[in-house]
Amino acid sequence: MNAMSRAAVLTAPRTIEMVEFRLPAIGPDDGLLRIEACGVCASDLPIYREGKGGYDLPAILGHEIVGTIEQVGRDASLRWNVREGDRIVVERWIPCGHCDFCYTGKYRFCVQQINGHRLFYGGAPTALAPSLWGGYAEYLYLHPHSVVYKISSDMPARRATLFTPLANATSWLSNAGNVQVGDTLVIQGPGQEGLAAVIAARRAGASQIIVTGLARDRRRLELAARLGATATIDVDAEDPVARVSELTEGRMADVILDVAATTSSEPIRVAAEIAAPGATVVLASRHRDVSGRTVSDLTIQKQITWRGVRGRERDSVVRALRILEEDHGDIDSLATHAFPLDELEQAFKRLDDPSVVDAVHISIIP
Repeated sequence: MNAMSRAAVLTAPRTIEMVEFRLPAIGPDDGLLRIEACGVCASDLPIYREGKGGYDLPAILGHEIVGTIEQVGRDASLRWNVREGDRIVVERWIPCGHCDFCYTGKYRFCVQQINGHRLFYGGAPTALAPSLWGGYAEYLYLHPHSVVYKISSDMPARRATLFTPLANATSWLSNAGNVQVGDTLVIQGPGQEGLAAVIAARRAGASQIIVTGLARDRRRLELAARLGATATIDVDAEDPVARVSELTEGRMADVILDVAATTSSEPIRVAAEIAAPGATVVLASRHRDVSGRTVSDLTIQKQITWRGVRGRERDSVVRALRILEEDHGDIDSLATHAFPLDELEQAFKRLDDPSVVDAVHISIIP
């Protein structure tokens, strides 16, 4: 095994450099992962563009991590129930294991720090030893507190990187939105998580799955239909409120998932308009502040529940991996592109270009 690992390091906004790091010595309590693939998450884009989000650069981004265990200590092997040669996906959060959030299963809110730095995969700085904290590299250090999940030996690595958007969608619909059999769901935004939500909604038993997007999203809306959406709406060509009313015979939507890739507050207004009485709106996108009376009035009138979401729970990852193991057809259509490690910047540019409509989920292959 090579004693060094190449990594694509974000040294400043829009500046990526290839750097080599020495592989760490592995003791009884930790491990080393040889990375097979890492998905490019849309949440990486603002960090790449502007260094936003409180990240301390330089850092190795990438948190949708799939790989093979190269080395694992005795105690870590027992704790994770893995051995060398096993394939795993790695959760981005590295919880402390003893704070209130960790004790109550909400470890994604854990704020532990080491030497003044937050500890998580895909963003902890390279200044924090042993530097290999991100998926855009050849190897990843497996901290003793890492949360890992075994996957089968034959699951394609690019499909496995979809565990994050699919687990998010599963969590946001089933846990936050409480989607029930027979419900009508509207998904605002046909990005990777919106399209993954079509698959999750189909599994949850929603009877109507309506996906909205812009005119430039035509191909993605067509893909949504192939994945199981019962209807799609081009909001540049149709009034989404009138169309949802028509599709539901006036009943409107039981659950709305907002994953629209825009800072405009328009999806918030539309969500309030298309919500049925007692509906739940799940907010996964960040929009400008909404203070108009229309939204507040409709919230009160219809008794709408608004749920903000961030990440996913452990049970959602387990369910997502089960879907990835079982469903070998439609899901692979989400994995549209792959780039080698030294072309990470090209992957970001492709995902960041609104004129590129064919890129849904991109993987980096070291």
